[in-house]
Amino acid sequence: MKTTPIAGILAMLLILGLSVGVAAEDGTIDQDLLKHFEKKFESRGDQSALINAVTNNDLRQLSLNRERVIAHDKLLDHKVKSTGIIDQKSSGRCWLFAGVNCLAPKIMKELDLDDFELSESYLAFYDKLEKANLFLETMIAMRDRPVDDRSLNGYLGWMFGDGGWFHYFTDLLDKYGAVPLSAMPESKQSMKTGRVNELGKTLLRKYTAELRRMHQQGQSEKDLRARKEEMLADIYRLLVFTYGKPPKEFTFRYETEEDSVKVIAEKHYTPKSFYDELLGDDLPEYVALVNNPAKKMDQLFEMEGSRNIFERSDYTVLNLSADKLAEYTLAALLDSQIVWFACDVGQQNYRDSGIMALDIYD
Repeated sequence: MKTTPIAGILAMLLILGLSVGVAAEDGTIDQDLLKHFEKKFESRGDQSALINAVTNNDLRQLSLNRERVIAHDKLLDHKVKSTGIIDQKSSGRCWLFAGVNCLAPKIMKELDLDDFELSESYLAFYDKLEKANLFLETMIAMRDRPVDDRSLNGYLGWMFGDGGWFHYFTDLLDKYGAVPLSAMPESKQSMKTGRVNELGKTLLRKYTAELRRMHQQGQSEKDLRARKEEMLADIYRLLVFTYGKPPKEFTFRYETEEDSVKVIAEKHYTPKSFYDELLGDDLPEYVALVNNPAKKMDQLFEMEGSRNIFERSDYTVLNLSADKLAEYTLAALLDSQIVWFACDVGQQNYRDSGIMALDIYD
């Protein structure tokens, strides 16, 4: 029998009607359970003042443990000379800014400066270019993987981000040198990288599809790599527009004293000669210590996929207990060495006073 549209609607209404009033199955939220929630909430008394406070104010400020803030002691027995706080703004370059802070005191001491800052944009420019190259080389290596391959999708999710580790910083210095902030200052895009990151990711995904098509059409690895170099030229162009063009040479001018008289000193450098003269010879051979409960303690392990430069190695770290990390951190600070560290700073962190404590929020 042919069903008319009206009959179909009536049948649907009939089915919906039959479902009304059916007893809830175990595990569902029914009206009785909702009433229980409401009764339990109302048993606490009138909470209108709390509702008004929470709906109209910042949760972190409302839940801040005032007693913990007051008890925080800001007086330190030992302070390491530094340039103060430098701001990464709306970017994920914390590792890079922390690295700059580690090395700035050495240059300040060498040149007798009151403050100094390396250019983060200079190193971030080449970090992005190297990450793009590493990603495209990985895509060439994975050209036979199916599109739903787990490892392939992992790389497709993160290929042009701001994040990094300390050896990203030192590997970039070793390959590209460094320049002072005055030689390549921050740009609007370097301080707010969300949009340029999305543009870069879009390009790299497009390039991935093209490289895979080239492979399916029978083109050689040599052909793919030649095309990759053209793709990187586009990434380079994007970076120049957003970060500025990295200097090949520059004149560094700074104020110093000669016979108790302040004078302006200046010297011409390339990024490599600047790094070699002021940092390269004495750059400490830092050791990476971590606390990873998922790995065996007191052993080295390699962090797979933890590099930003194609020809460099992944990060090898020594896994130690948290107590050991605290012990070696204290020893370094007492030796006036700045400590670079990484952790989940999004948790239990009162930024206004720089307090990280498990009970800082109620």
